[in-house]
Amino acid sequence: MTFRIKSVREVEPAHRPLPQVLSTIGQPPPTGLQVFLSRQAEEKILLAAPLEQPSERLPDLARTFLGENECGGLLIGNVYQAEAAGYRVTFTAIVDAIPAQEAQAGPTFVEMGATDLLAVTNYLQRLREHQRNVAEADLRIVGWYHTHPGFGVFMSGTDQATQRQVFGMPWQVAVVYDPLNGEYGLFYGKDSTHLPGWYLFDAQAEGFPFLPAPATGLDGVAAPRLSSDLSLRQRLMTELEAVRQGVRAALARYRDPEAS
Repeated sequence: MTFRIKSVREVEPAHRPLPQVLSTIGQPPPTGLQVFLSRQAEEKILLAAPLEQPSERLPDLARTFLGENECGGLLIGNVYQAEAAGYRVTFTAIVDAIPAQEAQAGPTFVEMGATDLLAVTNYLQRLREHQRNVAEADLRIVGWYHTHPGFGVFMSGTDQATQRQVFGMPWQVAVVYDPLNGEYGLFYGKDSTHLPGWYLFDAQAEGFPFLPAPATGLDGVAAPRLSSDLSLRQRLMTELEAVRQGVRAALARYRDPEAS
């Protein structure tokens, strides 16, 4: 995946308490950068749509599920410091995930340019205008996310170059999601260091603002309401496995019609 936007400058971490943890994914490192991913951002990443031009040669079920191109967007939040058990903890809070609306995509890349960056900048400005006295409204771009449909969770050479050149601050994060395998992972810093674990939290419960309803997407289209069901992740994974089994069965019948 490649980007065509300028890099983000280093910032001084703001001070705030650690968010209340809803659940722990993997094994967060005891030292170094901690990452808190909001359930709102996770939901948007997990619901990343399959691609718009699937292969015509595959069965309908497979074509609907398997997209051929990557998709992605930008992560907004901030970097903070907190005092916990006598230690100073630096953590990145990923509050929201903003999908790219006009990205050019292919099987192994997504390019996001000035239009998407301007849309995110306008979104952040509107948040600040609606929440002038709320410190949590001071949000910035803290990283990016993209899919690897069917390729697994890793940072390719191009991804690593993007992370190093555009999101190379120690607190900036990349999320890679493989919708076919139902897995995602986090990487951070200029070396795309793999993060073994992170925390989920509720951004709205922590006071982070979202645009007042009815919210609109970056392209002016009404944005879907997010579910408040905290079991969404588990339900998505269960439904994903059912769809994967259906895709395998459809592909088997397509490749060997006599078997059916």
